[in-house]
Amino acid sequence: MARRLNRNSPHSEAASWENSLRFMMSVLLDEGIPAYAGEAIEYNIPMTNRCMDFILIGKNHHRVDTAVIVVRKQWQSVVVTKKDAIVRTQLGGGVRETNHPSYQAWSMAR
Repeated sequence: MARRLNRNSPHSEAASWENSLRFMMSVLLDEGIPAYAGEAIEYNIPMTNRCMDFILIGKNHHRVDTAVIVVRKQWQSVVVTKKDAIVRTQLGGGVRETNHPSYQAWSMAR
């Protein structure tokens, strides 16, 4: 991160990558994913301060460009709220409301 994105990451973030990227590697070994598919990790969205955790890119069976956006979370538990796209989980030393990961992926795709 320091070399490629010119930013330092806390130890907890590096540990998160190490833990979850092993699972992403096993996903990439699926024979159903074409060898020419591309992937990006910690992709910075141009002209924003947002970044996508993981993207798998390629073409579908109609040869149309497509992408799968993965938002990595390592939550131990989550509570669904009555608020649209909001969940409650342990964050930053307390239980807090935050966007649902699927909403995060949708908003990044927009």
